[in-house]
Amino acid sequence: MPASPVERVGVFCGARPGARPQHLRLATEFGEALAQRGTGLVYGAGGVGIMGAVADAVLDAGAPVTGVIPRQLYEREQPDESRTEVIVVETMHERKALMYRLAVGFAVLPGGLGTLDELLEVATWNQLGIHHKPLVLVNPGGFFDPLLTLLDNMVADGFISQEERFVIQVASGVEEALDFLVGEEPTAARARSAQAASSTLSWRAAAHSSSRTSYASAGHVPSDESVASTSARMRSLAATASDAGVPEVEEEDMRPA
Repeated sequence: MPASPVERVGVFCGARPGARPQHLRLATEFGEALAQRGTGLVYGAGGVGIMGAVADAVLDAGAPVTGVIPRQLYEREQPDESRTEVIVVETMHERKALMYRLAVGFAVLPGGLGTLDELLEVATWNQLGIHHKPLVLVNPGGFFDPLLTLLDNMVADGFISQEERFVIQVASGVEEALDFLVGEEPTAARARSAQAASSTLSWRAAAHSSSRTSYASAGHVPSDESVASTSARMRSLAATASDAGVPEVEEEDMRPA
């Protein structure tokens, strides 16, 4: 009997370490706790900053890590391909769309503009019904308190409903966040997401098994010849995810405005 697909939680966080050491400590604690629950990680593939600390902790604790990174950030964010499955894509839009498909839910740790972008896009996709996946801010030190105040002001001024406000949950600690994301028995939606992730990763491995090179050892960003066109890959990815029961997302939704 085949093993059940490993659930993967998406983590949005900074590629910088931040000004206070508590941010890196939180990243390590979260990664260790995630792995202890038998859950894998999907993240932006960076080997530095909060991103790198989370991934290292998950890997050191023996759980799988999948990183998704656009070619233009490959060298700057230094993905670790020696221990991590790294998927190189063409654009930031493709990076985010693939991460959203692979994860059963999302944790948000301290970060900058990119972290906010991913957080709010996932929240918007939940609001619009494109997907229904849990989303939680990991906030033991109060980093996100100003953002929570802004969300409450949006409710008070009539721009979002109370229900929409709580699309973004908040946890005061790592275990509380993980209880919200992967606690108890898997729901049907989470099971479908895990199966879609497994199918998607198998498809990508088959598609690139004969052509992928070790970009880290080669020391350069992959060439156009080594990566198929974005639209072709996304059509195949959409078909795979659809077969696994994941709602379709139109390719137009992933193009720059």
